[in-house]
Amino acid sequence: MSAAAHDVCLTTGRIQVVFEEELFRLGALIHDRFDDGERLFLRAVLPAEEEVQPRDAVKAGVALRFDQGRIAIHPYLLRQVCTNGAVRAHAVQTRRIVLSEQATEEQAEEELRAALRDCAAPEAFREGVDEMRSAVDSEADTLLNILPLVRRLAALQGMDSGAVAAILGDFLGGDDPSLFALANAITAAARETTDPDLRWRLEEMGGGVPVGADPDPEGRPVSAARAFPESEWADSAERQPPSLLVPA
Repeated sequence: MSAAAHDVCLTTGRIQVVFEEELFRLGALIHDRFDDGERLFLRAVLPAEEEVQPRDAVKAGVALRFDQGRIAIHPYLLRQVCTNGAVRAHAVQTRRIVLSEQATEEQAEEELRAALRDCAAPEAFREGVDEMRSAVDSEADTLLNILPLVRRLAALQGMDSGAVAAILGDFLGGDDPSLFALANAITAAARETTDPDLRWRLEEMGGGVPVGADPDPEGRPVSAARAFPESEWADSAERQPPSLLVPA
């Protein structure tokens, strides 16, 4: 895709190059890649690995999504026993960048590289492992966890009633009532889907289950002007931080 296609300063190809340059120097491997010239989904896995329960390890990683001039970068976890992936969109290291034609490629790349390093930081992985370990010991509640989950799943574009029922059947038919098992029922469905957008949304949802995070199925509205933390996203419309990438 040319930079002019959506009036942005980085193409999908250039974003991939920056992603690989930053993460390869940390020892990462590309786990998944989708690029149709308009949208880009990337997941990389880092060397760090920890068990969340005996003989059940997860690896650290970083996930990136680009669509319509917006880049989202999140810490990522990959479960080794089944290769289920979880996008931790709620993590404090999460960064979202809005590109525009006014920004230079150098400015945009600087923001992107900093965001990738934040999401690959050891503390991001430690926080994710702690969340998963806590989920192993926490039982899913029908009213607090399962029913809201059904509504969110049904709202996802591309999800039909049969797919929702399959996820619930996978969880309820098992012998593990934990939040960890509920999260893995969702991420297992993500692993099997061929729709890159739906896979991302399911991995976001599964990644949020251990902490009760509620990702918006349609994605958050973009009013931000630059890359900034998830903790600052909610009130960005009022504060409008200064920007290198989108003019004030």
